[in-house]
Amino acid sequence: MAFRGVTLMVSKGRRLLAAMILAGLGPVAPHLAADNCDIDRGARLFAKCAMCHPRDETGVSGAGPNLAGIIGRTIADADGFPYSVAMSGMDGIWTPERLDAFLAAPMAYIPGTTMGFGGLRNPADRENLLCYLASEQ
Repeated sequence: MAFRGVTLMVSKGRRLLAAMILAGLGPVAPHLAADNCDIDRGARLFAKCAMCHPRDETGVSGAGPNLAGIIGRTIADADGFPYSVAMSGMDGIWTPERLDAFLAAPMAYIPGTTMGFGGLRNPADRENLLCYLASEQ
């Protein structure tokens, strides 16, 4: 589909890449735009996360911090959430790469974290979950 000579990108992955580039996240998240990124699978995986982590614009946290806008956000910055000393001591922002490593083995990535989740071992599942978190769904 063309508009004024510009080809519109129609796949979810390409739209996601365009959104990340516009948001300044393109260089840190190129693997999230892969054509095999399954946002629906990511949403199904997030259903387990949602038991503790809300993902909405209210900013209100649950048993875990609100994950709306987590990619590109400063680590341990959800207003009013009582982070562990270990998590509070982390510097930087949540990039897709950091989230991927954290989700693979949370307690190994941040020793002392209080998140009661053993990790998501399957790399494709982590990628799909990250694609979902990066989406506007």
